[in-house]
Amino acid sequence: MDDRVLTRLRCPVCAEPLTAATAGTTRALRCPRGHSFDTARQGYVNLLAGRSPHTGDSAEMVAARAGFLAAGHYDTIAAALADTAVRVAPAEPYPLVVEPGAGTGHYLAAVLAALPGAAGLAL
Repeated sequence: MDDRVLTRLRCPVCAEPLTAATAGTTRALRCPRGHSFDTARQGYVNLLAGRSPHTGDSAEMVAARAGFLAAGHYDTIAAALADTAVRVAPAEPYPLVVEPGAGTGHYLAAVLAALPGAAGLAL
């Protein structure tokens, strides 16, 4: 995980800083108090503590959304976001770009492509 992202994350249980930890092939984020959050094969980390009332989208739902976006239906929105980011971004070092409710990360990817030095965090 990019250190520019990791340094901004906190343990949702105790609010201590998180650090990357690897044991064999298992990757995780851990806090000094021992709370641990595994990194999924896809590269994301779920920082929800306790039971989630929503299990998330099914693989079919995600694939359908990705296909719809890949067809270009919302490309004008992605382009407008990327253009705006370029206009308002400070000079290097580029900022951390956060997309709340990121879903597939489609819009975050467009902004990061326009700001090649920026780091991204999808929520």
